[in-house]
Amino acid sequence: MAYGLEVTPARLHRIERAERAVRRLLARAGLPVTDLRVRDLGDRVRVEVDAGLASRTAGLPGLVPAVREAGFPGARVEVTAFRSGVLNTEPPRP
Repeated sequence: MAYGLEVTPARLHRIERAERAVRRLLARAGLPVTDLRVRDLGDRVRVEVDAGLASRTAGLPGLVPAVREAGFPGARVEVTAFRSGVLNTEPPRP
């Protein structure tokens, strides 16, 4: 999560729902994913997947609706290569 966002059970649950939704979408598209993470950035959601799948994942029809329906209505969805560890590159929120 981005700095400044409160970690709550509800927020963690929606991240888990979004990860499950993206994993299902990738499986249906025949894209086997090993590493997957959804990062809650407030008004944005970053979906991180295996480096070789990032561009294909970004172009999947249904990705944005799946993430929004999982609990991120109206959020802008970005897709990047998976980065391991705690790599919060988002600036602290005022």
